Amino acid sequence: MARQYNPELAINLGLPPSPEFGPRIIPIQFVLAANVPVTDDLSLEDMDYSLTNVQSVWIDNNNASVFTLSFPQTLQTIRLKANLQGFFPVMAAKGVQYTVTSVGGGTVTVGFLNVPVPYVNWPTA
Repeated sequence: MARQYNPELAINLGLPPSPEFGPRIIPIQFVLAANVPVTDDLSLEDMDYSLTNVQSVWIDNNNASVFTLSFPQTLQTIRLKANLQGFFPVMAAKGVQYTVTSVGGGTVTVGFLNVPVPYVNWPTA
């Protein structure tokens, strides 16, 4: 029987698409300085099976400036205008590498999901 791993960071979203790993989201809150890029990856989360096969992201840009999320492995870039949030499909390789930047700085939450979610965005409250 395969091992089921449910770390504190990964939030199980409901019924699993496979018996071993259910739909999950890893939310990360970034506190960004203006125009200072932050680069990271999800290789540890991929190795310990807390999140594999990233297919979508949820971004909450409750700031007065543009937020950018880019994936250097696939050359995909998502730019989200000020005071918007939404879901975005992504093409990502194993051990997702990404860079985040905010023009004016601020706090932005990004959730990496292992399930496909169609593109949609809406204004923050």
